[in-house]
Amino acid sequence: MKDIIKRLEMLEYHQQLLMQMVDKNRHEFDWLIIKNRLTKEETVEFFELCEELNKKYQEQKADGFVFHVPLFQEFEKRLHSKLDCKAVVSACIKQGIYKELMIQLYKNLSN
Repeated sequence: MKDIIKRLEMLEYHQQLLMQMVDKNRHEFDWLIIKNRLTKEETVEFFELCEELNKKYQEQKADGFVFHVPLFQEFEKRLHSKLDCKAVVSACIKQGIYKELMIQLYKNLSN
C-alpha cells in the first residue's frame, strides 16, 4: 500500500511539472481540464454539451435568431461545477474549440 501511495505522489508531482511545461496559450482548455482535475467522463460530457448547444445555435442562426442569452444560460447551468464559465469560454476560443459557439457565448458573459 505504501508503494502505491508513493507512486501516486510521484505521478501528481510529475503532472504538476508537465502543466508548467505545457504552452498554456496554445492548449488553454486542455490545461483547464488538468488543473481542475476533470475525469475523462466529465470531459466527454463537456464536449457532448458543446455539440448539443452548437446544433441549437446553428438552428437558431439559420432561423435568423440574434438573441442567444437562453443558450448561454443553458451552457452556464449545465457546465460542470469544477469549471469557471468565463475561463472555459475564453480557453475554448483560444484553442479553437467550438469557436463560433464560444464567441456567441462570450458576448453574453458581461450581460
